Amino acid sequence: AFFGDRMQLPVPEALAAGIEHSTAILIIVSRPVDPDCVGTALALQWLLQSRGKPCRIVNFFGIPPTMASFPGIDRLLDAQPASFDFSGYDLFITVDGSSWSQFFGDSWAEVLAKIDLLNIINIDHHEPGEIMRALGNRCLNVKSSSTAQVLYEYFLEPYGSTPPPEIADCLYRALLYDTRSFKNEIYPGAYRFAEALIGFGADHAAAVDVNYAMREV
Repeated sequence: AFFGDRMQLPVPEALAAGIEHSTAILIIVSRPVDPDCVGTALALQWLLQSRGKPCRIVNFFGIPPTMASFPGIDRLLDAQPASFDFSGYDLFITVDGSSWSQFFGDSWAEVLAKIDLLNIINIDHHEPGEIMRALGNRCLNVKSSSTAQVLYEYFLEPYGSTPPPEIADCLYRALLYDTRSFKNEIYPGAYRFAEALIGFGADHAAAVDVNYAMREV
């Protein structure tokens, strides 16, 4: 099984079952397209592919100039939601957002008409919104520093999954961005998360030297 003995695991049962039974997964990043949604998506893709799950990442909003050099950004497929073929996937994971328009744009209702809501799960750290109301227990919504930290604490750390340095770097940049380099409110576990990522090989000097202007992404 993907998660082993689920009775011992923090991942909610509905999410674990959805991932285990899927054969083709589409990870959808939110807008604004920023280090947290992209870094989390790349880490999730690494985890799923390392466990034999075919998956892609799609971005429906283009890449902001400030994100053009983000590590792994070329792994995101740029597309338009109205013309995208969703039929080849049996699981959709929305990352780092609480409203449908953050993932599918203003015509989100037309997009959702093509997708079975039972095949969507959501991972987020923001105030719960319409996605939580629609999906219920298929959401993993945790008040935290970042969605990257949620992914680490629920999907990686409990199972001893060690991300390679390039993935640790993505998660570290996500953490620094959403905390404004720890200038924002500090949530439990944020510093421990940072220390773990440094231990996995995240490049602190390179990450803190990048300026992702909040207004631009």
